[in-house]
Amino acid sequence: KTVVIGKGLEYIDSRTFQDCKSLESVTIGNGVKNIYSYAFGGCTKLKTLNFGKGLRSIGSNAFENCESLVTIKMPSNLISIESNAFRHCYKLKNLSFNSKLETINKGAFNNCDSLEKVVIPDSVKYIYSAYESWRDERTFGDCDNLKTVVIGKGLEYIDSRTFQGCKSLESVTIGNGVKNIYSYVFDGCTNLSEVYYFGNAPSINESAFSNTSSDLTFYYKSGSTGFNNIGYKTSIFDPNDTHRTVTFKPNGGSGGDVKITTLKGLTTAMPADPTRTGYIFKGWYTNKECSGTQWDFSTDIVQNNTTLYAKWSLNKYTLKFNARGGKTPTSSKSVSYNT
Repeated sequence: KTVVIGKGLEYIDSRTFQDCKSLESVTIGNGVKNIYSYAFGGCTKLKTLNFGKGLRSIGSNAFENCESLVTIKMPSNLISIESNAFRHCYKLKNLSFNSKLETINKGAFNNCDSLEKVVIPDSVKYIYSAYESWRDERTFGDCDNLKTVVIGKGLEYIDSRTFQGCKSLESVTIGNGVKNIYSYVFDGCTNLSEVYYFGNAPSINESAFSNTSSDLTFYYKSGSTGFNNIGYKTSIFDPNDTHRTVTFKPNGGSGGDVKITTLKGLTTAMPADPTRTGYIFKGWYTNKECSGTQWDFSTDIVQNNTTLYAKWSLNKYTLKFNARGGKTPTSSKSVSYNT
């Protein structure tokens, strides 16, 4: 029912826990860098999944058919999610990506029927999908409850059939890095009526938006070019009315501020954890003092431009006293860093 993996393990090999039908909870140590194919595939009762921050890659079909997963928070240093990694996770509703993620491979979230929103961070460079009509290899294909998608500025093209058959999809925001939208990307998204562009018009395959809403409108920023002849209804929009910026301040930690844009009313992507010598990072908060409740990237939505601050906990060390044959009133003492 329960698996806890210590920090000494570096990878979980293929099919290690496959088809453990009673497994409910998995906690993965910070030392694990890779989870290979089918490692937890078919664990149909798995509800709680805690990734360690050292994880870099989730292998193909690693959590396929984990039908009880509801919430997934990707670890801060994850770089790639491989083919069909979470395919057929029918109850998955809350999905939070990290800001170091670069690759989402084909079929990764296919048939995640309960998923309602997807925010793809600026770091993502590649989303691979099915060039042919292979139903199980469309990255977000047939996510029947998906309503909103926000694509960051790092992506250069949207691969064929990526969102095909998402019948509830209503709104898509596309970052200014996207240059090409390939065949059947949004085919069969019968409720899709709003597409927001943050850059100049990309090259759009003639089938990319087939079988979408008759009210489909492309919104673009004033001064953008190429929208006069795209073949769809167009309108100018002001991002200040529709989108919000989340600013992450390290609050004494490494690096500068990180800014992530999301649609008003959505969750935001999660940046990589900052570091600070002598301290442990304890999450993000809406005030500099880091009081109150920690920001939940799976459920907290952004209504206004928001600033989040890193919270830190001072490291404590054990100082031991060796009297070398003499006597001492205490054998050890807990001491804070830099004191």
